[in-house]
Order: sequence, then structure tokens, then C-alpha cells
Amino acid sequence: MADHLKVFHLKTAGDANLPIPKGFWHMATCLRSIVISDQAKRPAALEDHELMEGEEAYEFLLRIICGLDSPLLGETEVLGQFKDFFKRHEQDFSGPLRETLIGLNRDAKKIRAKYLQNLGCTSYGSLLRKKMKGQAVPLTLVGAGSLAQDILPWFAKSDNSVHLFTRTPQKYQNLQEQHNVELFGYDNLKNIQTGGILVIAAPVEAKWVEKNFDLSAFVHIYDLRGESKKDSLSGTHVTGLHCLFESIEKNRRQAESIKERAISAIKEQANHLKLVERPRPFGWDDLWTYS
Repeated sequence: MADHLKVFHLKTAGDANLPIPKGFWHMATCLRSIVISDQAKRPAALEDHELMEGEEAYEFLLRIICGLDSPLLGETEVLGQFKDFFKRHEQDFSGPLRETLIGLNRDAKKIRAKYLQNLGCTSYGSLLRKKMKGQAVPLTLVGAGSLAQDILPWFAKSDNSVHLFTRTPQKYQNLQEQHNVELFGYDNLKNIQTGGILVIAAPVEAKWVEKNFDLSAFVHIYDLRGESKKDSLSGTHVTGLHCLFESIEKNRRQAESIKERAISAIKEQANHLKLVERPRPFGWDDLWTYS
């Protein structure tokens, strides 16, 4: 059993600097900070933090490294962070803790292979990036509100240069720094590179868009205005908000069903966890793979 496993869920990322003693290891992900241990005594530095033990701790970690509690269901980055954590500290772990963490990696691979492959896009940013895959063309994004800010992270590491146009660029200098975009005011619309993708994510009228843009010069236009169905843009290469919304909602329903099944499988694995000692003629590394 994994009854020796203890996981402390820290309240803030800043708590990663807590003076934790030997035998306790900090693991950070994009969204949380946790401390993993198999020590019986709880250190004073962790008295005020949530503690999970045994099967509950195993289930929690398995959910995290499978990407089930991430904004993007099934994302792989946290699994990579877990592997880095293991490699960094593997020589310091006790035998039982090391085997438990190896088991986590093994079970995560099984869960991901069975439930978390080829998931559909569940956000406008992920759907747009998928539609633009293989097209190294400029992305012109009109608007800097919450919708645009949800889209931008999806293109931070893409080959698409991003031109962001907003009425008040001075308010959004942080977006330029965070997402490596070129920021312009509406008075600079002439700087647009044609031949790319145009995304309208601002509450502007269709006639304003058609006045300021040569719509025929773009490969495709994604109109994310709430009024896109009633106040539509002309052209066969225009996709309105309602079309994208239907696709995303369908994918979200499917993703929720998949997530429920994956969580059920994780609970079952944690409830029936039997980590028994087995001879390892090649050492513990015969169980662990970093691929």
C-alpha cells in the first residue's frame, strides 16, 4: 500500500520557499505547489497546510499529473514537471517512496493512453490554433478584452506573428510583454499584414470592420463578436461565433464525460492500490521510463 505517502498542498506559490526539513521535497506545477514525503512527523513549517495521506494522496497526485485538474484537460506539461521532479531527487527518496512515485508514472501513462488521447478543443484559443496548424501566417487580433486574452497564450509559442489592435493600447502594454505580440491602436490599422488570419474579438460593428479591413486579403476571418450572427460580415471565408461555439460546446460535453471516466478509473486504482515488494534484478530503473 501507499500508506507511507504524504502530500502537503501549499496555499500559495510563494510557500515554496518554506524552510522544510530533510525528507520533504517540493514539487511545483503551473497552478500549485505541493510537498511530497514519507516521513511520519509533520514539520512545523507545514502545520497550516492541507495534508493528504496514503490512497488519498496517491489519487490526488495521479489526477494532477494526468492533467485532470488543469485548465486544458489532459495537458502534458505537468507530467513533464513530475518527471523532472523525480529525476532531480530520485537518489534521495527512500525505496518505498521511490516505488510509489514510479507507480504514479506507470498509472498516469495507462490513464492517459486509455482516456486522454486526441481530445477535442474546448476553448476558442485551442480551436483557433488547431485550425491554423501548419499555417505560418500572421494573426491579426482585434480587441484586447477577456476573449482576446484567453486566445493569446495559445499562440505564444507558435510560428504565427501576432498583431494586436485595440482602441486603447496604453492600457494593455502588459499583453505585449507577456505574449510577445505587436501592439497597435486603431489609428495604425494600415500596418496590418495581409494574407494572414483575422480574428475579431471586440464589440465593433460589421460596417466598421469592412471599412477598416480589406476582408478579401485574408486567408480566413473568425468573427467572435456576440452580434456576428445578426450583424454578419460578408464573405465565404468568414466563420462566425455561433459555429465555433457549437463545436466547442460539443467538445466540452465529450471532455466532461471522458474526465468523469478517467477520475473513476483513478479512484478505483487508488482504492485497490497494492504496492508489494518485488525483486528488481536491474534496480528500480527497470520500472521508470523518461520518454
